[in-house]
Amino acid sequence: MSLKLAFSIIALSLGLGLAAPAEAQQGTFTLKLCNNSGGDILLSVAHRRSTTDNRFMVHGWYAVPTGCNDVPGLPKGWFYYFGLAADGQKFWGGDTNICVSSKGSFERTITQNYACTGDEALVGFEGINVQPNQNTITVTLRP
Repeated sequence: MSLKLAFSIIALSLGLGLAAPAEAQQGTFTLKLCNNSGGDILLSVAHRRSTTDNRFMVHGWYAVPTGCNDVPGLPKGWFYYFGLAADGQKFWGGDTNICVSSKGSFERTITQNYACTGDEALVGFEGINVQPNQNTITVTLRP
């Protein structure tokens, strides 16, 4: 199944609802990403641009092979992820809807009234609020 078709099947029609703290939280955390799905995953993430910038950015697609990898230096506060099995048969996400590209790698700042373009789909990202005292967060993607 093609990536574009997979997005068409899972695309949602709800608006963007990212949470942003009133003040920038200081510090970064390490994401420990474990792919226990049995196959490769394509991943997109959204997070604050930096520890002092409350604007959010979204970027992807990152190939995530089976096993665990550390991604250091992500700003604390809200962090979001969406994973898609490379074969398009499964996805990992949540209730926060963000437009992602169906044509390949992308990166952009998230703006409040952004509407998906022709090569994008609205998908549900899972959100995690990383607290100031948390230095590592583990996300495990299972079958």
